[in-house]
Amino acid sequence: MIKNWVLFLRIQIFLCLVAVVSGCFLCSYTADVLDAPARDLMQIVSGRKDVAQMFDSNGIPKVYYPKLKAAFYNPVRIASHANWLYRQGNNPEKGGDNFKTFLKYADWLKDNLKIMHYQGRTYGIWEYHFYWETYHLAPPWRSGMAQGAGLNALGHAYLITKDIRYLSAAKYALNAFLIDVKNGGVTYQDTEEDWWIEEYIGADGRQSRVLNGAIYALLGVYEFWKSTGDEVAFEVYRKGLNGIRKQLPKYDMGWWSYYDAIGSIATSKYHQVHIELTRDLFEISREEIFLRYSERWAHYKDSYFKREFLKQRPDYHDMVILGLNILGIWLIGNLAAGLWLLHRKRFRQRA
Repeated sequence: MIKNWVLFLRIQIFLCLVAVVSGCFLCSYTADVLDAPARDLMQIVSGRKDVAQMFDSNGIPKVYYPKLKAAFYNPVRIASHANWLYRQGNNPEKGGDNFKTFLKYADWLKDNLKIMHYQGRTYGIWEYHFYWETYHLAPPWRSGMAQGAGLNALGHAYLITKDIRYLSAAKYALNAFLIDVKNGGVTYQDTEEDWWIEEYIGADGRQSRVLNGAIYALLGVYEFWKSTGDEVAFEVYRKGLNGIRKQLPKYDMGWWSYYDAIGSIATSKYHQVHIELTRDLFEISREEIFLRYSERWAHYKDSYFKREFLKQRPDYHDMVILGLNILGIWLIGNLAAGLWLLHRKRFRQRA
């Protein structure tokens, strides 16, 4: 009996060592597959659910935030979904569901643009009315990314309806890019020619300079310029492009990309987004620097374990992914060990 227990303990120690070593290696290949299960498991354990979309009585989407235990309007989500609907089918004569829903969202953007004034200039802002923990943003806060997406949606609404109210609202939204963050706008005007469109802006918030947010916002301004020929939009696009070009090297770690200027390392998802967005900037500007960074980042192949555990402090999500790999290998090892012991027992019985 004692021999059996000693053998069992030896096997478990061996399996645990194999599981830990193999799990560290294997998670580099399973991280993408286990990403969603790991989040689901964390939500079950913590009793929280992921943000969920719902709709108000008028069919406008709201987002439920479990930590806040409430649902709020998220301007960038409304605008982004409106732009997606526009791309699906924008013929007003068809009068389809996509068109009707698109206009419903465009109307919300038009009606919820908060009109403000600074030094004789009238501009409009979409405000967020909930606390955003990541960058310590107390409501109301604003977002350059929402401004870009909303501007684009209102421009589309004008193009297919010729309703001047959409164009007027769009121009107010555009004016917010002409005003520095410190004065209530959405750009850091670092120099006369170099501007940075800030995604997260609040009175006491951190200056994050999120890369994907700045590029998404700039693409919205660019699309508005392309569809309307607005000269102000072109100037914002030109100066915003200058700002991204100038700051881009700061987001290159030599082996991965930064998510923001604070030093947050991009997740695999956002690193891929950076690769795609810089290529988009190359496609519209034909400036080689954007293609160069897109291709450079695409060639960064650091393993998940090395990136998340050795070069930075892992978060709970990383630990769950590693734990699932270790558990999986340990269970498979125990199954194999059980079959081996059973075979060993039968062999001895025959002998």
